[in-house]
Amino acid sequence: MIYKIGLIKEFCIKYKYRSEIFLTTIKTLKTLKKFLGGNFLNYQQYNRDIKVRNKYNTWCEHKSIASFFELNVNNHQFFNALYFFNKIPQSIFRVRIYKIESNFLCIDLFTSLVMKIYKYNVEKIILNNTRMYNKSYLIENCDIFWFGKLKLERNEIFFVGKMYKDGCTLYSNFANNFIIVKDELIISKRFLQINDRGFDFLGNYLYGSSDNISYEMKHLRRIVL
Repeated sequence: MIYKIGLIKEFCIKYKYRSEIFLTTIKTLKTLKKFLGGNFLNYQQYNRDIKVRNKYNTWCEHKSIASFFELNVNNHQFFNALYFFNKIPQSIFRVRIYKIESNFLCIDLFTSLVMKIYKYNVEKIILNNTRMYNKSYLIENCDIFWFGKLKLERNEIFFVGKMYKDGCTLYSNFANNFIIVKDELIISKRFLQINDRGFDFLGNYLYGSSDNISYEMKHLRRIVL
């Protein structure tokens, strides 16, 4: 996919998505990849929602989800990603491949990165297949642009991920139609926040967080089943 250089720079400036940390491209790539690798689980948020629901008799929508990101051993530009419900690896609801590379279109705004998203072209996924990315196709116009930030009170580096023009259009097997996807992310060495939502062309909510509150997932060394 090729973006017009002027439009991308305008996008970076408009949303103030410029890196606050000045690292070399290699260091920035290594840092983001280190943050992404491993297991993530929103058990604290899920348990908190249950307590709120029971105490105030209100509906809390965040499901118990987990994700696993593994760097591809044959090509370190690629991550294999699995998402599943209730800490049960067999309950996979999304499988993706992410390719992370430098985004030189915003290089004058300090180093930024772009993550391309690939979807499998087969229904049955063979786990632990180190060449899985060969069996996938790029989801066009749905790249995530990452920008480094610094949380001053903790002196902590984190990354903000944003889609170009706030979203993209893709075909959904779930909806059996084209839908609009909006996705914002924040990641650090401690956590991953995902605000992934789907809408039809009338603006009706289809999936994700209808109250626009991100899934808050803690970075774990392993999933405790």
